[in-house]
Amino acid sequence: GREPLGVRSTTDLEAEERAPNADEREAILGFPRGHTRLVEGGEERFAEGQRLKLVGNSFSVQVVAHLLAPLAEHTKEGRPLELRALREDAMLVRMDRIIGGEDDEDDNENDKDW
Repeated sequence: GREPLGVRSTTDLEAEERAPNADEREAILGFPRGHTRLVEGGEERFAEGQRLKLVGNSFSVQVVAHLLAPLAEHTKEGRPLELRALREDAMLVRMDRIIGGEDDEDDNENDKDW
């Protein structure tokens, strides 16, 4: 099976593992510690459980940056983005027009044969 995610104290090797708290999970995902902490009038607005949900519903900053890097390079070069069908029978919508599907009877030479 899968081992649970845990944090162990580096000073005490006999300490039990525990789940990372919200601050630690923020750091793991690339956010600054305390990113989901909101203090108003000296009181925290979100309980630890709510902060964990916020962090759990987020994306890793490093992963998103890695995924978007090729797109950024593509647009820096001034190349237009193209729609591509994921399946042969998929239909694409471009300029308020459906193209590339099985029912495409238009022989417009500007349409690509997907």
